[in-house]
Amino acid sequence: MLNEVLTVTAVDPHLADARVVGGDLVEQRGAGNGVLRAPYMPQKDGSENSMSLIIRLFRLQPKELEAMNAESVLAEVPLKSDEERFTAAQDAGLLLDLSKEWEVVHAAFTGGSPETHEAGYQPVLGGAFLGRTETEVLVALRPDDVRRVSDHLATVDPGRRVNDSLDAMASAFGDEIGEKFARYLATVLRDVASFYAEAASNGDAVVKIAYS
Repeated sequence: MLNEVLTVTAVDPHLADARVVGGDLVEQRGAGNGVLRAPYMPQKDGSENSMSLIIRLFRLQPKELEAMNAESVLAEVPLKSDEERFTAAQDAGLLLDLSKEWEVVHAAFTGGSPETHEAGYQPVLGGAFLGRTETEVLVALRPDDVRRVSDHLATVDPGRRVNDSLDAMASAFGDEIGEKFARYLATVLRDVASFYAEAASNGDAVVKIAYS
């Protein structure tokens, strides 16, 4: 259970202003200005590495999303165990599964910067807090934000972005990034850009789900 390994809360804006937060994966400041934050825990060697989470992105029409809560969104997003629905959603471009590699992809886009307001933070973790269950946390980017992310990603050269972020990616990965893996990660960055471009073109919102 997520509660057993990580505190995840929606923070009262007054407490946030006072720099008192109840968790480091999700923080909500004021009206909808929440973000997913990469959680960290100390390792045996004293270093800090992200805990094992899976992140998936799913496209929804904004009117649909307005009528949904966290549970109904989760019911709409197919699980990998439902292979037929999962594959169909991927083939339709509605679902992007970053799996456990989200952290390395996030590091590529951000270059290791923890600043949540920067454009590079938005593709993987950015979004307004939508809800949580005992095992999932959801944030959402509304259509205007999706367009901004898409516009930003259109300016990003995936191969160059990976090469410029190798140190940050290696830190997230816990080892050096080999040439073959780097080429693969560049294709993932292209997939993320294509996902947002299609979502923006269709006027969709994008929900990010972190599964523990």
